[in-house]
Amino acid sequence: MIERQRIQSSFEAFEKLLEDFARNSDQQDADWRRKLVELRRQLQERLIGMRAALQAHEARAGSSSDARNLSAALSTIRSEIALHQAEWPAVAIDTSDEGYRRSVRQLRAATRRFRATARIAIASLRP
Repeated sequence: MIERQRIQSSFEAFEKLLEDFARNSDQQDADWRRKLVELRRQLQERLIGMRAALQAHEARAGSSSDARNLSAALSTIRSEIALHQAEWPAVAIDTSDEGYRRSVRQLRAATRRFRATARIAIASLRP
């Protein structure tokens, strides 16, 4: 049960961090790029934490279709995030660039899909 709680806590921290990203995207102060880099680092930590908790859960409770779905969703969102960040390093971002804005919209859509899948999978994991 403790691993499932860790997965849930990691997921909730991930969701809170997405709110922080949204707030930061509205800022254009001199420090916003540094904040973005820090948020990106924290995002990776949350996803790694969720993966570690999921692996611990599977080691104790065994694999299930819900655990496999969550694992696949984690892999997909990590890839989506990595591709976006590789294409748009913080120092190269021009928030008025349509390519950047399109990339952000696509990443937000991928994040919504991940969140929907994760909510269902986490709720269904065996204790």
